[in-house]
Amino acid sequence: TSDESPSVSPDGKLIAYIHNEAGAYHVAVMSAENGESLKEFDFPGARNLLVWTADSKSLITMGGDWRTLWEHPLDGGPPRQLTDFPADQTSFFAISPDYKSPSHAAVLLAKAVLIENLK
Repeated sequence: TSDESPSVSPDGKLIAYIHNEAGAYHVAVMSAENGESLKEFDFPGARNLLVWTADSKSLITMGGDWRTLWEHPLDGGPPRQLTDFPADQTSFFAISPDYKSPSHAAVLLAKAVLIENLK
């Protein structure tokens, strides 16, 4: 068992991390206050990178295909695909500081690219 890539929510109340047990990867979310485990979901990601939405209600991960970004709501809703980039590999991604919707995703391909007005 190993835990990696911790990420603290913008409101400081939650910590998400990648949990690896016997080669199976999951995202785990726990309370920053008392360490209580709150949620766990499968992580089919290609990159151990977890990015919070500004409201601390969802996590964004990169899909296993290196082209898609997925939003995972913590309220139990299904994951939502945010992007489908034509490039073969997206190395990293970040969300703009004024993140209000998935349309403000910035993705590093060979250079930084700002994606706007995704539907």
